[in-house]
Amino acid sequence: MKILVISDSHGQLDGVKNIMERHGSFDLVIHLGDIIRQDEQLKMICRCPVKIVQGNCDFRSENPLTDIVEFDGNRALISHGHYYSVDWGTNQLWYAAEGNNCNFAMYGHTHVPEITEVEGITILNPGSISRPRQANRRKSYIIIKTTGKKADADIYYL
Repeated sequence: MKILVISDSHGQLDGVKNIMERHGSFDLVIHLGDIIRQDEQLKMICRCPVKIVQGNCDFRSENPLTDIVEFDGNRALISHGHYYSVDWGTNQLWYAAEGNNCNFAMYGHTHVPEITEVEGITILNPGSISRPRQANRRKSYIIIKTTGKKADADIYYL
């Protein structure tokens, strides 16, 4: 499988269009919140299954705060992260993933990309495709490629 993980588009989906042109189709797209009422537009652009969680700026959203996504024998806890206080670290997020037997924990909110492994759980944040905050200020996203339960995740920049 080829999975696109994005977050914090804040009403700007041009970056997603660029990603699709650059990488072709995906089997699954995961948006980790702050989509700002563009759920249907994202689904039309991606033309594949899309999972979306609610961010702190997604007022009146019907998306869940947290969800579990399964792909190729992997389980991922997905959340925007504000509910787990990720501004102060990923410990709460890690415990929630561990408690749900997940080998991935995905979050957004900070607008800073990262991929780390903590005691068998891969914690990842794709950064932001509209308002990056890391030192290089480049819009970012993550692609996960799986073969069975083996999964490789990499950060990409627009």
